[in-house]
Amino acid sequence: MNDIVIIGTGTLSKKIINGLNTFFKITVVGRNKEKLLLLKNKFNIEIMELSNVSNLDNKKIIICSKSKILKNLSKNISFSNSEIFSNMADIDYFTLKLYFPNSKTSKVIPNIAAEVNKSSTIFLSEDLNEETNFIFSKIGKVFKVENEKEMLISTKILSSGIAYLAEIKSIFINELEKNGINRKKSTFMVDSLFEGFFEISFKDEREIIKEVSTPGGITEKGIKIIRELDIKKIFL
Repeated sequence: MNDIVIIGTGTLSKKIINGLNTFFKITVVGRNKEKLLLLKNKFNIEIMELSNVSNLDNKKIIICSKSKILKNLSKNISFSNSEIFSNMADIDYFTLKLYFPNSKTSKVIPNIAAEVNKSSTIFLSEDLNEETNFIFSKIGKVFKVENEKEMLISTKILSSGIAYLAEIKSIFINELEKNGINRKKSTFMVDSLFEGFFEISFKDEREIIKEVSTPGGITEKGIKIIRELDIKKIFL
C-alpha cells in the first residue's frame, strides 16, 4: 500500500482523508494536537505534530494548509526527492517550485466532493504521470490544466462551484418554505430537482432550456432575469 502524507487538519484535509483512506496508508502532519487526535480516532490513521517533523524525504505529500505556513515548511523540513501536491490556490506553480527545489511539485486543487470520491480535481504540473493520476482518481476525476490562467478559472468553477450550487439550493428551499411547504418536504423536492438534472445533464444546456421554456412563460422570464443579472461577474 502506498504511503501518503497530508499536511493540514482543516476541512479539505478531512475530505481527502475520507476519500483516500481506503486505498492508501495516510499520515497527517499538523500543528494542533487535539485536531490530530480527533483525526486519528475518526480515521485510524498515523499522526505527527509539525514541530516534531524535520524530514519528509522520498514521500508523496499533499499540502492542505494556508500559504502562511509555506516558508516554515521549506525552511525547517527536508523534502528531498519527494512529490509535493499543493492545495494553496494563492501560490502560483512557479513560486511553489522555488520553495521546494529538491522535490517534484504540482499544484492540485480538489473540491470537497473528495469525501465521496467525486471531486473534480484540477492539476497543474509539468507532468501528470500514471501513478499520480491513480492517486487522485481515487477521490474523483482529474483535469490537467496548462497554466495559471486556466487554473484560476477552473478553481472558481470546479472548486467554488459547489458552494454556488449550495447557495442556489438554499434559495430554492427557502422560497418553497416561504410559500407554505414545510422545510423537510421543501428539501426533498429540491434534492429531487438536482437528481433529475444530473440524469439529463449530458444534454446541451441550450437544449434543456429550450425544452423547459415556452414563449412568454415563467421559465423564459426567469432565464432573462438571470442573464440580465450577469452572474458571470462572480468568476472575475
